[in-house]
Amino acid sequence: MTLHHEHLLFNKQLNISNDGGELANGAGTLLLAEFLHQINFDQFLRANLHFQDDRRSWTFSANNLFKQLLF
Repeated sequence: MTLHHEHLLFNKQLNISNDGGELANGAGTLLLAEFLHQINFDQFLRANLHFQDDRRSWTFSANNLFKQLLF
């Protein structure tokens, strides 16, 4: 399967284009993010994964940090 041009559902402003060359590592990350969006992974995490988080001040939730580890 050759990926010519695809719009990503998790972020409509991103497009993936490939003219037949190899995809860079960053493209693989985008494809993983799209897959996780398609399977409603954020909803699954909120429902099933609970971290004891004692941080007083934070920018990213523990679930988002977990997703960053996956990437």
